[in-house]
Amino acid sequence: MMRLTNRVGTGFAPSIANPRVMRLSQGLVQTKAAHAPLPTTPYREDLVNKVMLTGYTGRDTEFIENHQGTVARFTMAVNQGTKDNRKSQWFDVWLENPELAEQAKAEVVKGTYVHVQGRMIIDDNKNPSVIAELVLMVDKSLDDEGQAAPAPAPAARAPARAAAAPVPSTRAAAPRAATTRAAAPKASQPVAGSGAARVAAASGDVPDWRALQKEDQWRLVVERPELWWDNRTNKRSERGPDFKWKADKEGPALWLSSKDTPDWAREQLSDA
Repeated sequence: MMRLTNRVGTGFAPSIANPRVMRLSQGLVQTKAAHAPLPTTPYREDLVNKVMLTGYTGRDTEFIENHQGTVARFTMAVNQGTKDNRKSQWFDVWLENPELAEQAKAEVVKGTYVHVQGRMIIDDNKNPSVIAELVLMVDKSLDDEGQAAPAPAPAARAPARAAAAPVPSTRAAAPRAATTRAAAPKASQPVAGSGAARVAAASGDVPDWRALQKEDQWRLVVERPELWWDNRTNKRSERGPDFKWKADKEGPALWLSSKDTPDWAREQLSDA
């Protein structure tokens, strides 16, 4: 057998390259070059610092005086993970736009499910905050196209309705014929409810709370009190809700003092 030696160096160097080594080397080169390039996008100033968050608010919107003047603020929790292993990240949401601040003050109360878009900032204590540019009310009972999503049996679904308040909403308006609005119910005559609330009141089933409008929730407080925790006499704090949904910890919380509480519900429950 002939042995070839590299006279210049000290190692062994064959005069002919190993074909198998060449094939492996070529394969590695081809593999590295096979991936697709990352997509590109034109530069936009509004994308330099852009965040989108969806979650439940932890307090009513309040006005605060700072170096920029009067601004509005609320807190929100963004939940991640499974139901059994859920973690919440809290954010302060600041509203510097006067019109947006007024809308949020009127409508965004503790327990509201909202979607926020804006700029992220970190304070000196490394707490994350968002300067909001857009606030939307989120309706979980509707799909991406604004249509009512299928509800789990046996609960029925309330008809989709357009948001009456000026804050933008992800809820689409459902076309309907003009009707004559009935007078608000008196304390001695509670309303039977409509949609999911009416079905639940009549059948005794536990409805899907995501299908209930705020007025339907108050109807169930009056007609199905066993579905709610009544905290009016044993609140842990003054900011705690008066009523809380029993079947699901993420269910609705209701305050008699909220601006969107129907007068008939406040009148009936104040005497209870």
